[in-house]
Amino acid sequence: QLLNYNQYRALAEGFTAHKWDWYTGYIIWKTQNPWTALRGQMYDYYLDPNAGLYGLHSGNEPIHVMCNPVDGMVMVVNHRFSAQRDLMLRVEAFDMQGKRSLITQVFVYIKAQSAKKILSVQRAIEKIGKEHGCFIRLQLLKSEDDVVSENLYWLPNESGEFTGLRSYQQPDTQVMCRRQDNGMVEISIENSEGGNIAFFNRISLVSTKTKKRVLPVFFSDNYISIAPGEKKVVTLDPVTQFGSDHMISLRPWNAPVQYFSIK
Repeated sequence: QLLNYNQYRALAEGFTAHKWDWYTGYIIWKTQNPWTALRGQMYDYYLDPNAGLYGLHSGNEPIHVMCNPVDGMVMVVNHRFSAQRDLMLRVEAFDMQGKRSLITQVFVYIKAQSAKKILSVQRAIEKIGKEHGCFIRLQLLKSEDDVVSENLYWLPNESGEFTGLRSYQQPDTQVMCRRQDNGMVEISIENSEGGNIAFFNRISLVSTKTKKRVLPVFFSDNYISIAPGEKKVVTLDPVTQFGSDHMISLRPWNAPVQYFSIK
């Protein structure tokens, strides 16, 4: 599912950038299969949202930053009816040990309802990810604390293999789950400084007794990755009532599942 998500995300983003002049609307084909499948669906037979749904959310946000993994071209897409000025584009690379390298940081401008090529980071990708692959994180910021758009790519080595992810060591994270007054649950995941990216964390609501998923449940985001020293907050909206016999599970890439009580 890892590669399917990456490919589906790239497909959604590529459609946004390259077909804008042809189409001004979207049709989502095969949003839900009548049987279990690994690709081409937003949610499965059991009403569990798949990773492709969150890739689609990201690829169709009003202002979006993205990278073409084929040629390393970084682009910005603006769906809004107004031009966007004074946006700071930051491109960072992380190797499989968590070492961070700033590739570029520049101001960008983009016209309304357009897609714009900014620069290629192919040389940096080839250098940093030559042996084991690497992560590339793109951010568009209006200020240091106001992230307009963020995107993360996991890229293979020079042979096209994800050797670094096969033995990837997940960092320790701090997870807090709090029940809100409106019935929703807030899940805060904080990654420690100086380690790896907390990569591809899948969040689920499960039964305390059986550890099986409780469905349907809606998340503000899922399958999330968190850079060292940063934190992300996800909200969970259960359709059915739940209580003390439910908990949150967190399944990182290449690591055992963890369970957390809801306070």
